Amino acid sequence: MPGKYWSPDEEAKLRELYQGGASLEAMADALERPVDAVKQKLRRLSLLVVRPRQVLTTTRAVFPRDVLTHEQVLRILAGALEAGRREGLGKVEVERLSMLASLARTYDSILEKFERWAEFERELLEIKRRLAAVEWNREGEGEGQGVEAGGEATAPRGG
Repeated sequence: MPGKYWSPDEEAKLRELYQGGASLEAMADALERPVDAVKQKLRRLSLLVVRPRQVLTTTRAVFPRDVLTHEQVLRILAGALEAGRREGLGKVEVERLSMLASLARTYDSILEKFERWAEFERELLEIKRRLAAVEWNREGEGEGQGVEAGGEATAPRGG
């Protein structure tokens, strides 16, 4: 049986508590609701997303969540170009816009290289996973059979 409905005020308070970094227990206490009800409401409000556990790799460990995308960098470049078209800009403003454009181009280039490296790492992990599966299957099939130098399975030798 479902619990009581959430009022708009309760939802607003839940959002405020969540964005303030409160724990699930603290939110549940403040709203006088069970922890599971708070967790479920956070999911329904798309605030709490359950993600499958992933293997932590070097790339993921150093990749911050707030990295600009290529599109965002292009928007910064476009904004700098648009601002640079205005007449009467002072020398300092022109230099600032030039530096911003240069940094954005450099950032975009480095981001592209990083993304290629991350893709390489993902492919390597997939190859490792497939290799482990093949090895596991061979162990299961190889019981009672020999394997010749060429990799061909042979019938068991018996007396």
